[in-house]
Amino acid sequence: MPPDNRDEQRPGLARAPGGHTPGEAAQRLFDIYPGSRPASIARVLTETLQAGARAGGGSLVLYTGSGLYVYDRSSRALIAGIGTRTMRGNGNYELTAVSHIGPAIAYLATMRAAGGDEWRRLAETLMTRIDDFRAVNAASDWLADADAPALAGRTGAVRDMIDYACRLSTAYLAARLAGDGSDFTPDDARARYFTAGMDGYPIGFDNVMVATFALAVLQDAHAIASGLRAAAADGRFDWSDTRIVVFQLVGNNYGAGLTARTNWGIDLLMRLGGSDLDPGRIFVAPYIDRRDDVGADPLPEAAFTYYDQAWQGIRDRLDASNAAFADIRAIEPSAPPAIPGDWGATDADDIEAFVRRLKYTFGTSDQLLSNATGFWVAGALEAAGWDPTRVRLPGFDTGFPPGIPGYPPTRSGAPDG
Repeated sequence: MPPDNRDEQRPGLARAPGGHTPGEAAQRLFDIYPGSRPASIARVLTETLQAGARAGGGSLVLYTGSGLYVYDRSSRALIAGIGTRTMRGNGNYELTAVSHIGPAIAYLATMRAAGGDEWRRLAETLMTRIDDFRAVNAASDWLADADAPALAGRTGAVRDMIDYACRLSTAYLAARLAGDGSDFTPDDARARYFTAGMDGYPIGFDNVMVATFALAVLQDAHAIASGLRAAAADGRFDWSDTRIVVFQLVGNNYGAGLTARTNWGIDLLMRLGGSDLDPGRIFVAPYIDRRDDVGADPLPEAAFTYYDQAWQGIRDRLDASNAAFADIRAIEPSAPPAIPGDWGATDADDIEAFVRRLKYTFGTSDQLLSNATGFWVAGALEAAGWDPTRVRLPGFDTGFPPGIPGYPPTRSGAPDG
């Protein structure tokens, strides 16, 4: 890519001795090639190939942090718009809120151990909010009103899990608040909260965190699979000529999910496309503009052209480079080894393996947090014929201590001490 000429005006940047600047001849030579320059060789190639591809139809897929949008390349009409876990109406917001209780308690234990004086007030506030949501969860089958088809038949079990998670959390916090807090340490939280150990609470919160991640990912994976498979079945979508642009900023996880191995959503697309989808048609573009009109039907011409040209420009560079170096032996990187939490390498009941993957995703900057269960769920859903009712989810359907079949039924009243 060409240098950003605006840098020349920024203070603090080193200048070449003597204040040298490129002459007009060098600038004109530079400008004739890059795709960022008007009427350049790369720009004209992109426009030429794009025009031919537009005439041939196909689709443009924009996979963002809020959803996946499929556009017809001839009419720019929206073929499918699929909201993902950031949508508030499918129950994932509530599941994510519950999963946050675990890290919140870990943070509080670390805060107290570090000598912070706000931990007690924040722990009391957290308890109050947990109790408030537990009451809402117990009072109604709220999930039945959510747009959550992947959880059909599981809403009662989800409520039971949430009730147990809330009771366990408030019981643990109450016990730590009852004393001077000296026993509220990260080690104590691991032993008596995350991996269990408290009387009356045989299931640790590790199970809950794994389960909430798995449930949320199952919803997203099922929504994407259902939408794309339906579009392909009725002829509106063809994997073989689709152009996929991935730009998934989620929260402040700025460096995550930029490769197929760090983004379970790309793995899901490749499973769905099978042999019809060339992986070389999927491009991750983290620096691309996130336009507000993504999701509109139809996508405005300017926005469509912007994303379509972005895809074409990347493809042009790859194709041209491969052609120019056709006689040079290619480098073929070896496939990365499977790690705990991958489908095919981890059994559904191996909660320790999923917790290890959870630690890995939280502690590695290139990983989406949902990778904790994402690659496993994508593989399990494919193996189940894309039927979510046939997937036994870790931490939710299986993986409990010996003799414990699952979460106990929802209770009313205060948690056990």
